[in-house]
Amino acid sequence: MRSLTQSWLTHVCEMLPKVTVGAYFPNDTALPVETWPQGSILSPALESSAAAAKQQRTALTREAADHAGITVAYPIDISGQPYGTLAISLDVTREQQKAVNQLISWGVSWLELLLDNRGASTTPHDAKFASLFAGPEDLSTILTTLATMLAQMTNSTRASIGLKTTRTTKNGNSIIVKAISHEAAFDPRLDLVGMIESVMEEASQAGVDISYGTESEEILPAHDSFLRQLNRNRLCSMQVTNNSTLVAVILFEQEGSSLLAQDQIQQVIDGLGPLISLKQQASVGVLARIARTVLQPIQALVGPESLTSKLALVVIIMLAVFLGVVHGDFHVKASARLEGLSQHAVAAPFEGYIIASSARAGDTVAAGQVLGQMDDRDLLLEAQRLKAEKDEFTRQYRQALADLNQSESTILKARIEQADARWSLLQHRLEQVELRSPVAGIVLSGDLSRSQGAPVEKGQLLFEIAPLQSYRIVLLVDESDIQDIRPGQYGEVVLTAHPGQKIPFVIENISSVFDSQETEGVVFKTEGRLEGQPELLRPGMEGNARVNIGRRSWGWILFHDVIDWLQLTSWKLLP
Repeated sequence: MRSLTQSWLTHVCEMLPKVTVGAYFPNDTALPVETWPQGSILSPALESSAAAAKQQRTALTREAADHAGITVAYPIDISGQPYGTLAISLDVTREQQKAVNQLISWGVSWLELLLDNRGASTTPHDAKFASLFAGPEDLSTILTTLATMLAQMTNSTRASIGLKTTRTTKNGNSIIVKAISHEAAFDPRLDLVGMIESVMEEASQAGVDISYGTESEEILPAHDSFLRQLNRNRLCSMQVTNNSTLVAVILFEQEGSSLLAQDQIQQVIDGLGPLISLKQQASVGVLARIARTVLQPIQALVGPESLTSKLALVVIIMLAVFLGVVHGDFHVKASARLEGLSQHAVAAPFEGYIIASSARAGDTVAAGQVLGQMDDRDLLLEAQRLKAEKDEFTRQYRQALADLNQSESTILKARIEQADARWSLLQHRLEQVELRSPVAGIVLSGDLSRSQGAPVEKGQLLFEIAPLQSYRIVLLVDESDIQDIRPGQYGEVVLTAHPGQKIPFVIENISSVFDSQETEGVVFKTEGRLEGQPELLRPGMEGNARVNIGRRSWGWILFHDVIDWLQLTSWKLLP
């Protein structure tokens, strides 16, 4: 028995890539540990992995402490009882672990099958079965050798292996014969090959393993025709799968009356699917792999299955057609603010002090209404002084006339006229003491109630007044949307104060770039004329506006921002 396990360990280690050391630990501690290469010293990590796998009764894969390779440990059961443990250290990458685990699992299953069903009389020659797929031979050569070995193992007259393909034969079959036992080469156009493919196709359509004989009650046309024409007593078709996907069909032909024990080789068949798939992938070129990766989803969609995928594809196509064909109104959205069409300023008429205030920002005022009052005490004192000065000049002027002093009278007359001019100016200032609204409207800014007694400079702005019922809408349009804005376009604005009312407007002017601290980025200040003016509009009201640009496809409306961003980003990133 030791020679079998040692030979098996040797074949397993030779078929795996970059094995540093392998060991078989028998469950009976009285038996020696077998190693590959023989006489190797086992590391503590390898022994620890083997002990853990033995205790947990499950396969373990551990990465080395220095991340240089992995250690794989598999427990081996015979007839449901622990028999031993296989532990191997390999210097492989993470991407190769899946294939390595599959090969080791297949090798362990093969040893379990040999020991469980054939006992100690089993020869080590059968252990080479697993090493077929690790060699450099192409898949056709491997499958031919495999078919011959399976035919010998099952005492079959012939064993044939057919692979599942995406294309069909001239007979409409999707299974193509790739190997026939004891036949290094064969002509795929032979009638025999066509009959084998028909039998395999019939088995693949059934979706289960089939054991069919002359005594079978259910008639399978391809199987029955094959038996009668080739004088066979029994056919056995076995499915080879990988992750529930059909990979191949193996057909066994028997002339004797004994039935093929399918359970005897079921574990072998279960391990063939992943190995055949891995070998197929390894033999495919780079371009073919890319093409297969692209075509597989398409084939899944157009194939007989994947109804959900087909429905999803139909929905996506219909949605794409809708987005590309159906058009809707495209609007540019922007924040909006209401401003007066014109604004009137009330400034300080002269240097002085504020003594009264009767209006503040937000108040509605009438034309000529007093908004505030300047201190006029200095002006009144100046008026009294001027009046006294004029009276004195008048008295002196009369005295000069009486004395017939012509030169003196001329001088005094000029002084009287000068006093009259200064009096007129003073009277004008006195008229300006009361700060009056030039128009009926609303006070936008100015509150002198807290500034009584405060000095003001001549020309200092005291109030701003906007006429009522005379407004314009100001839009802050983002720079990415300004290219679509044109004078004459119509839009609607909804103010926060009137959320249920849409006010129409017309674009009149697009001003220069306006960089606002209240917005992110650069915006364009765009002005519009209101077409309707509901009650209770006030300057400074804010809201949101939409400008109707025109008809566009829904796809363009929904995704043009993303497309513009991708274009700009790609232009910045590409060399």
